[in-house]
Amino acid sequence: MTSMKMTEDGEEVLPSLGTQPPQEEQGCISCQTLTQKLDISKQWNKFFRLKLANVDLMVRACEREKERNLQLQLAYDQSDRDCTYMREQLATLLPEISPLRKRLKETEEQLQEEIQGREKAEIKVDSMKSAMDQQCHKIYMLQKKTNATNWDLIQKKLLLSRALVRRLKVDVSHKESEYHIPC
Repeated sequence: MTSMKMTEDGEEVLPSLGTQPPQEEQGCISCQTLTQKLDISKQWNKFFRLKLANVDLMVRACEREKERNLQLQLAYDQSDRDCTYMREQLATLLPEISPLRKRLKETEEQLQEEIQGREKAEIKVDSMKSAMDQQCHKIYMLQKKTNATNWDLIQKKLLLSRALVRRLKVDVSHKESEYHIPC
């Protein structure tokens, strides 16, 4: 194999293929051809370097995308496990919820009945208050109709009657004690 020579730019120069050194006329034409070939070679070299750099960028982007996809897959797997766990919990909790719903419904019905009972009781209390107010008004009107002297007389008779009842009770109790009547 022949060794490759490098230019100052770091580009490879192809060795001659064993031809005789060109003569001056041929040297100029050969130089021009070689210069053109060198320029074309430099352009291809630049193209391949850019392509290689682009391939490297694409490889890095691909690696980043693979890493991102891996992270997404891991997150998806974790979410899937969480979802499965939640489904299992839901499956175990659903049978427990059914009696609770029934109990809640019964409690709500009882509450509604209690509310209706309370409303009825409040209506009765209001009607009783109204009746009481009417009765108080009637008593007041009756008291007003009776004059003060009749009222005083009635009160005195009531006091006398009460005193008489007390006195009679005392007399009865004395007579019982005299006769010793067993009860």
